[in-house]
Amino acid sequence: MKKLIISVVLFSLVLPVYALAQDDESGAAQEKREIQEPREISAGIEKEEVAEKREVTEEQAIPEPLGTEWDWMIGEWEGMVESPMGTSKEWEKVKYSLDRQFIVIHTKSDYGNMIYQGTGYMTSEPGSDKLIGFWFDNMRGIYKGSGKKEGNTSTMTWSGKGNRSTRYMEKLSDDKYSLTVKWDGPDGKMMEAKGEYNKISKPAYKQDVIRNSEKEER
Repeated sequence: MKKLIISVVLFSLVLPVYALAQDDESGAAQEKREIQEPREISAGIEKEEVAEKREVTEEQAIPEPLGTEWDWMIGEWEGMVESPMGTSKEWEKVKYSLDRQFIVIHTKSDYGNMIYQGTGYMTSEPGSDKLIGFWFDNMRGIYKGSGKKEGNTSTMTWSGKGNRSTRYMEKLSDDKYSLTVKWDGPDGKMMEAKGEYNKISKPAYKQDVIRNSEKEER
């Protein structure tokens, strides 16, 4: 009986000590977790910030400039175009713009009793042959274009002001290209304009292709 009482007493004394030890261990573990958790949270936030910065950097990175395959277009051009409206004398000036990310085209079509003028910005989507652009004219028209380039031929479809037309341009040489434009007439029948352009001026040296464009922008 005495041994039983002693055993109970010892058990009663050990239990609180064990519980206290568990509490100490639990408290220490909790404290350790509390120390680690902020570090983990901080590390997680830092990783997210780095990822966000990387995404922003990639999104804001300036694409590579347009390739040299467009250099032949830079310069001044003249041509004649036959259309249902008659024969027009064409003038065109092409240059690079905005760090060579776009090609800017200025055109003037003289029909004798009317002069049409337009300006367009065109480029290709990075990493693809898809062409995109916007066109503005003296009829206060704003047109959006998209298309593609295959070999020496580029095709773009333009839409705006309820009108839609497709422009086919084929490079014949560094100093000559042909142009065909098709659109639906008022009666629903396909209408067409055709012509050729010849280069009348070009940069003296290849590096002037960019230099001349930059000067004009200033």
